Amino acid sequence: MIAMGLGTFLIGCLPTYSQIGIWAPILLVCLRFVQGIGLGGEWSGAVVMVIEHAGKRRGLYGSLVQIGFPVGVAASTGIFALMTKLPEADFLSWGWRVPFLISILLVGVGFIVRLKLAETPHFKEVVERKEVLAQPVLEVLRRDWRSFLLAVGITVSEVGLAYLLTVFTVVYATTKLGLPRQVILDAVVYAAIVEFATLPLAGWLSDIFGRKALYLAGAVFTVALAFPLFWFLDTRDPALITFALVITMTLTHALLFGPKAAFMP
Repeated sequence: MIAMGLGTFLIGCLPTYSQIGIWAPILLVCLRFVQGIGLGGEWSGAVVMVIEHAGKRRGLYGSLVQIGFPVGVAASTGIFALMTKLPEADFLSWGWRVPFLISILLVGVGFIVRLKLAETPHFKEVVERKEVLAQPVLEVLRRDWRSFLLAVGITVSEVGLAYLLTVFTVVYATTKLGLPRQVILDAVVYAAIVEFATLPLAGWLSDIFGRKALYLAGAVFTVALAFPLFWFLDTRDPALITFALVITMTLTHALLFGPKAAFMP
């Protein structure tokens, strides 16, 4: 959590390209790696803690952890949209930094909550039996490297799709299609709000039909909607763009990300 918080905060402190040249994007990429390490470490602990309390409803309860994604997308996109209302010069000089800097407040709240959590009964039993591994990563790579590669693959498919839907579409719509930022940002926010409901639905369905069935369905929809998504974007119609993002986010990312918290562990 500290790694994620500091990585995000320091992005808001970065010098610009005009100040330090190529080191600006290099430092940005390095901080993104720090964020990724922090996210991977905290997410995995969070989902394991939840599903060890969940019994047979691991899909549903695990998906509640995943709700953090659409909440974060909606909040960050909303704050970014608010900042873009500044004069262009102010936004480019300091406005874009504000969302990164104020995120440190959320990290403080999360850190306090995290410190108050107790270990699960299941893990306490493992400790009592003295079965805690000293080097779990090495054990996974040695004993079950196929599952490790599968975990990497399903993560790449889901994370890559998430950034396509929430970041690349914004760049594509504003630079290639010449749309106002507010149009595409609003569409992303609406899609994230809908996913707030569809993620738990996908987790619940995975308890009934299995994780693999949901993943395969999400993969098929991802392929099927790849081109139609951009056909809708190319219409430049705000209503159609919002419709396309909502449907695509629901049938692709939600079906992949919802069951992930139960499937990965």
